[in-house]
Amino acid sequence: MKKPLFLLLALTASTANAQTEQLDAALAQAKQRHAPVLVDFHAPWCYSCYYMKKNVLTGPEWTAVERKTIVVEMDADAPEGAHWRDQWKINALPSYVVLNEQGQELGRITAEQKRGDFYRMLA
Repeated sequence: MKKPLFLLLALTASTANAQTEQLDAALAQAKQRHAPVLVDFHAPWCYSCYYMKKNVLTGPEWTAVERKTIVVEMDADAPEGAHWRDQWKINALPSYVVLNEQGQELGRITAEQKRGDFYRMLA
């Protein structure tokens, strides 16, 4: 019984480390490019997250965002995602947190948005 628990803890830790490494790498890239970081908090069970991914985070507007920013996807249910969710007081999904190259929050967009509203707020 101890082996499966250990394996689960090891897998959980590797997921957490991967998301921390991903955020650290994004911030390093942001410093190099002098670009903001957009952290996309979502969860697999979240319909609004799915809606945003399929209907809003697409097309030429999203391509422009990806060119101008460093986008980090953060699973809010993963251990590291939960850590950052608590740290940044994320209360709704999806949430999009914009950070400057030093990692300081510039703003956020919370919950499902209409396409035009999302890009207007992001600008």
